Amino acid sequence: MKPPSGGHAIEIIRHLDGDNTSNAFIDADTAAILVENITLEDRILMDSVLETRRVSPLDRSTAPWPYNGEPGPTAVRLQSSRISFIHPALETGLHVYQGAGDPGGPFINMKNERSSVFVQIDTSRGITSVDTTGVAAEDAAAFERWLASLKRCDIEIQC
Repeated sequence: MKPPSGGHAIEIIRHLDGDNTSNAFIDADTAAILVENITLEDRILMDSVLETRRVSPLDRSTAPWPYNGEPGPTAVRLQSSRISFIHPALETGLHVYQGAGDPGGPFINMKNERSSVFVQIDTSRGITSVDTTGVAAEDAAAFERWLASLKRCDIEIQC
């Protein structure tokens, strides 16, 4: 959330060797830089990323998978703990976060500006839980396509 009254903002983070070395907050409505915390060593890299910022509406009817069609030949399948997933193309505005809950175990979370889905595997019990309560109606089909692409390692796919 951006100060002072809220609204959407995007944080760009340079993560290196387990540490966040630099970050910048960008206003999601205007693409203005709200906050910069960039080290001298990261300046050229971060500036090259920040120069690409722009605000444009997402046309869900022509957006790539998972909004439409199938994952293309350049689709990248990644792994987070015991979950294998396809990372959506950057132009979809969808981002996948990975982590480990305590308690709960490994999870992945996919989100965009309005929707979020949370998938967690309790490895001790072998139970997968999926929370779709944060998915907006206009994103439901895309999020369902993405969820259908998930695979459990060593059960559905060798990871």
